[in-house]
Amino acid sequence: MSVLTSSEYVVIHNSETSGNTEASLRCQFDEAMERQYCVIVVEPPGLGSECIRWIKLGNFLHKTSVLTTMGFLVTVPIVPTKYAIATTVPLGLFGVCCAAAYSLSWQSDPCCKYQVDYRGQVLTRIPSQDIHCPNPIVLVRRNDKYRKILQNTFSVVVVGYVGLMIYRHFYS
Repeated sequence: MSVLTSSEYVVIHNSETSGNTEASLRCQFDEAMERQYCVIVVEPPGLGSECIRWIKLGNFLHKTSVLTTMGFLVTVPIVPTKYAIATTVPLGLFGVCCAAAYSLSWQSDPCCKYQVDYRGQVLTRIPSQDIHCPNPIVLVRRNDKYRKILQNTFSVVVVGYVGLMIYRHFYS
């Protein structure tokens, strides 16, 4: 593994060591995401834990959406037709609601492009003189194009299938 160049990463230093205020740190963080650095190292523990919570919540909504819509598509052929409206439709609609919440709240947020490097593999590629904190939070930029396509495709298929099921149930 090669050492990252200074154009590939940015370190947001702790306010005690750099003299930055909380607002200044947030501005630095927002600017780093907008510049689309490959790696963002967050030293301030408050800002770092807030980033982790935000990313975990977005990941939770995304995974819940994909798993529940996939669960809907798998269980629909198994469940008898007379029970399908009561059992599978809520599952599918819950997944669609999670996808909608993700799309409205996270999809346009630049933070959703980043994932936390829990293993610390990326941190070893950053020159040690740039890091002033023993346990920084490392955010790595990921391409999430295909996971969004997967989520949105499942959601559209579920909405269409649920609409068809409801139409057949009430108008057939």
